[in-house]
Amino acid sequence: MSVLPKILNLISIVLACFIIIGAIFYLANAYKGVRDGGARFILFMQYFFIILLGTIILVQELVSIAVVSSEFAFLRHWAGRGIFGVTLGFFVMQTTGFGLACGIIVVVLSAVLGSFAFLKLEIPPPILSGQNSNTSYSHVDPLTNEQQKQYA
Repeated sequence: MSVLPKILNLISIVLACFIIIGAIFYLANAYKGVRDGGARFILFMQYFFIILLGTIILVQELVSIAVVSSEFAFLRHWAGRGIFGVTLGFFVMQTTGFGLACGIIVVVLSAVLGSFAFLKLEIPPPILSGQNSNTSYSHVDPLTNEQQKQYA
């Protein structure tokens, strides 16, 4: 049994935790400075969705959920994970302190994950699904021609 898939899962879990923590921290700091009710609502909704996306990354590293693997198909590829993580990292990044550290950690870890696309490494299966399960993202069947026509 190789240790590398578990390390890659752990990197993604740490990445997701920093996205969630960074978004909560950013929201708490920015929310204090905004006096306008409409701007507060928009700020809350933006960072609520970033927290939700971080939670999706976290859950997909633990268990395999069909909706996540089909609707967030880019998470089945290293490049997609990297670009997605870097984008979220820039959203949670602040100019100083802990928020800056969270953003930098997310961007760096995402760049590391994205670089695995050049190494042709397989995406490991979720941790709680086990090594012998058929839930690895590389085993997800592509859409058939009929399904492609249905979604077109």
